[in-house]
Amino acid sequence: MKYSKEWEVIPRMKPSEWGSSGWEFLHSIASTYPEDPTVEEKQEYQTFFLSLGPVLPCKACRPHYQDYILHHPLQKALLSRSTLVHYFFHFHNHVNRRLGKPILHRSSLPQYFAKSVPKNKE
Repeated sequence: MKYSKEWEVIPRMKPSEWGSSGWEFLHSIASTYPEDPTVEEKQEYQTFFLSLGPVLPCKACRPHYQDYILHHPLQKALLSRSTLVHYFFHFHNHVNRRLGKPILHRSSLPQYFAKSVPKNKE
């Protein structure tokens, strides 16, 4: 198999290059989380979210992600879909404040997540 440079790994990615997609990914996962998750589902999601920190595309973002989760543990967020949606809503605003970006308002919560929620809900 011949190596192609077009598939070469980008050593560093700026948050402006992947941040919006990253947030949409996290919000989509939260929006499709079970409303009444089992103990196993809670453990699987917690493992997943904890594993993201060390592999984020931006090296500077990695410790910020891990620090937020350390100071805002996931256990309570994983109680239901609505608690997880709110967790990432607050997390997103925490980052927006730090970066001087516009804050998402609670009134925009349903519209913001509408495109993430599947049309044929459970």
